Amino acid sequence: MIKQNLIEKINKKAHLIGLATGTGVSTKHAVKGGVDLILALNSGKLRQMGVSSFAGFLPVANSNDLVMDFG
Repeated sequence: MIKQNLIEKINKKAHLIGLATGTGVSTKHAVKGGVDLILALNSGKLRQMGVSSFAGFLPVANSNDLVMDFG
């Protein structure tokens, strides 16, 4: 269903709205606003933990585990 909705919007040449997030609060509001895609990023979570976004490029944590934990 999700894929079909995206394909329909693309065929209609409508805009797709995406959100890159690291927090649940911004995601909740974006979903209410009708966002089409949600990108869960490890750097957003690292910022919440008080670490620079640049840490997302460094081997300080397992990115997959971090994203799956808050995703």
